[in-house]
Amino acid sequence: MTLTQPTPTRFHTSVTERQDFRTCRRRWYLGVHENLQPKQAVTWYLIFGDCWHAGMDAYYRPKTSRSWKPPRDISLAMDAFTEAWEKEDQLLREMYAGFYANGIEEEWNMHRERGLEMLKYYNLYDKAHPLFDKVIEVGVEERAFVDILGPGGEHLRGEHLPDLPLLSGRIDLVVEKDNGIFIVDHKALAGQANDKALDLDDQLTAYTYIWWRISGSIPQGAFYNVAIKDPPKQPRMLVNGTLSMDKSARTTMELYRQALKDMGVKGTKQMGPGGVVIQDYSEYLDWLGQKGWHQFYQRIGPVRKSREQLESFERYLYYEMQDMEKALEDENFRYGARSQYVCPGCPYMMLSQAMEDQGNVDLVIRSGYKRTEPRVQIPEEIQSPNWKGV
Repeated sequence: MTLTQPTPTRFHTSVTERQDFRTCRRRWYLGVHENLQPKQAVTWYLIFGDCWHAGMDAYYRPKTSRSWKPPRDISLAMDAFTEAWEKEDQLLREMYAGFYANGIEEEWNMHRERGLEMLKYYNLYDKAHPLFDKVIEVGVEERAFVDILGPGGEHLRGEHLPDLPLLSGRIDLVVEKDNGIFIVDHKALAGQANDKALDLDDQLTAYTYIWWRISGSIPQGAFYNVAIKDPPKQPRMLVNGTLSMDKSARTTMELYRQALKDMGVKGTKQMGPGGVVIQDYSEYLDWLGQKGWHQFYQRIGPVRKSREQLESFERYLYYEMQDMEKALEDENFRYGARSQYVCPGCPYMMLSQAMEDQGNVDLVIRSGYKRTEPRVQIPEEIQSPNWKGV
């Protein structure tokens, strides 16, 4: 099997790569260390996520280094999203050549329009339900690196390891509220987020841990700031000149009131000749108000990670690194998940099947996959042997 990517000079894993490892070691190895991508499949969720984060960064990043107040300027967010989208668009054109026009372009343009709509309505939501007032950091150092520590002793922080293995993560936003510092992680999801088991959620624990390591203080809590990839829609006008009151419609009270205002309706009652009430919208508006924005945007949290939880994370991270290093050295430790619930939709399912059947893996790679640049680039100053760790 032709898998010959060079081993990095220093071990590194990221918060999201660790999640891939725990889900399926084979997928982790093929995607993260071999950098294989299907020739005719696009990882939309990753590409769109990068554009969404660019928009969110611009929305919340203070205009000057001395300011702490987020601009919440939707035009800045849309411009940043569009600029990121155009860069990704150029990469897709170069990478997929003729297949771009025959299968990618239309869907990619749909993602752009959907993203801009999500941003436009997020602006209304955020101003109605502001999460915080003061920004501490946006996109911490673009990507924050800390070295993975040894397990240490009971109630003791771990010791620095000789080869300074690395953990990295991109902390989207660090903010301050009246009761302390909070970590915010932006998500653009296809469906509703689950708010259960936040106490055990590894990703928020990892970001809290990284901030603790680089700042010396434990945040008061952490949030997921979730946008659903199905933004609100304008209310539908019926043939009789009234607005639909379909309870399955994806709209909001704010949009509905604006539509009534645009129709010339004052208050909640649509009047006809002679003062006759054509339609009374008051009950439907109350229902929309109770429903709120939850089907479009969610704030999941906050959850506080205790010092004990962070110390447990630190210890498990060390042993997880041991498992990763075994998988890098010996293919017998790169076993796949082999699950009906994990494998469907996996970009490596065809390749994994060839491995299970002991088939011609090299042929499958040559015909169906290409190698790309690693998604995480380690800065030279951190790769340097003079780097002392964090």
